[in-house]
Formats: sequence, C-alpha cells, structure tokens
Amino acid sequence: MPRTILTLVFFLGAIAVAVFYVWPQFGVYRAVRSDTKVLEHVGAALDSAQATLDVLDEKMRSLSKADLERIEAALPKGFSRDDMIRTVEQYGFEYHVLVKSIQMADTGGEETRASGSETTPRPGGSALPGDSKNQKEVSVTLQIAGPYHDMRNFLNALEKNIRIIDVTSISFGGFDSPSQSLSVSLKAKTYYQ
Repeated sequence: MPRTILTLVFFLGAIAVAVFYVWPQFGVYRAVRSDTKVLEHVGAALDSAQATLDVLDEKMRSLSKADLERIEAALPKGFSRDDMIRTVEQYGFEYHVLVKSIQMADTGGEETRASGSETTPRPGGSALPGDSKNQKEVSVTLQIAGPYHDMRNFLNALEKNIRIIDVTSISFGGFDSPSQSLSVSLKAKTYYQ
C-alpha cells in the first residue's frame, strides 16, 4: 500500500509540476512561435522592398544624361524668371503673337500636392514615400495679342513645352473674323523644386 500511495503522490506531483510550470512555459513557447511567424512575414516584406529598391536603383542608373536633363527641365531646381520670359518671348516671336506684359508671382512657400497625395510626384508616376521636398509654384499672367490661328499655335506650344505649365484661365476679347487681332489675358502656373 505504501508503494501505491507513493506512486499516487509522485503522479499528483507530476501533474502539479505540469500545471504550475510546464503550462506557463507552453504559453511562452506559443507566444514566441507566433512572434517568429510575424518576424518571418516582416523579413519577407523587407526582402521584397529591398528587391524593389534594387530595381529602382538600377532604373535610375540606366537613365541617360539627356533624360536627367529633361526631368530637370520639367521641374527645375529653383526658379529663373529670365528663362520663363525667354520661353514666352520665343514662342511669341515664333508664332507672331505680341506679348504685351508678363507678370510673375512666386508663391514658393505654398505646398502643391497632386491629387491630395502625401508625396512629391516622380517621373513615371512612381512616388517615394516620406519625400519631404515640396514643389513650389509661380503664378504667371500674360497679356498677349495676335490673330486667332497664331494665338492657338502659341497656346499649343506652351502646352507642349517640356516645362510644366498649367493654364488656369483664359479671357478672350471680342473679334469678328479669324484674321483680326485678338487680345487675350492668360493665367498659368508653373512649378519648381
């Protein structure tokens, strides 16, 4: 009988050890296992992000100097009034449009965002998250005059200019025939970094 009692005591002791020691350790083991799975997912996401970064880096390195210059021309670093005046005057001369006046107001302190985005637009539509550089804008007001067809060609040239120029409003004066001189007030925005 003492053997049976001793066996029963050892058996109950083993159950007590399992309940008070092994069961909490099993909970810790399950938590570590769960955390390991999360870390594996995070590691896979980081590997994927690194692969994407490598592809983007390769694409950036493959851009030619001419392509980089075109990107710089579309959204230059800093604003040059002389370049803008030169561009407008060149198109005016080329398309027989009289440029009566050019007014520019640098609103460089204001942020401009494309479609409410939190990032700065990049070539090809890709955007880098966390890019804190903001575009700055310059409002341009032009008073121009010329025949209708020349005016249309002038506006077409502004639209096709590599520099980003958004025409925000156009006001036409009255005219009777397409060959008659037309007076136009044009408001636009252009951007720089």
